Amino acid sequence: MDDFERRPATELEIATIKLLLPPDGFPDVDVYRDQADHLCVTDRCSCGCPTIGVAVDRSRCRRATFAGTPLLPVEAEGTGEDHVQLLLFARDGWLESLELVTFSPPARPTFPPASELRVVNRYPAAQ
Repeated sequence: MDDFERRPATELEIATIKLLLPPDGFPDVDVYRDQADHLCVTDRCSCGCPTIGVAVDRSRCRRATFAGTPLLPVEAEGTGEDHVQLLLFARDGWLESLELVTFSPPARPTFPPASELRVVNRYPAAQ
């Protein structure tokens, strides 16, 4: 991540995060969904991809007790020609970053629309 001026998250960034937080997807997912409505973007990857670091306004949200590893157990994979993967990280019960992994260059500059993604829940109870 490079130098970056903190800013509000865009609607697309919030929607992409919430895509990875399906209702009843894993313990405390509702807490993380609430956090998604109260976050700002703190940094962005310098390679040109849309990967972002986020900070939650902790005065407006609860901390999740399900903390992740820090990887949360739901991810998304590209269904089109772009072979991509979306990963959501949380540390100590707070959303931390949204990463877009691109397996074939060049780096995609924006998050793909939900219609081009397949959500995969890796939480054991969901399988």
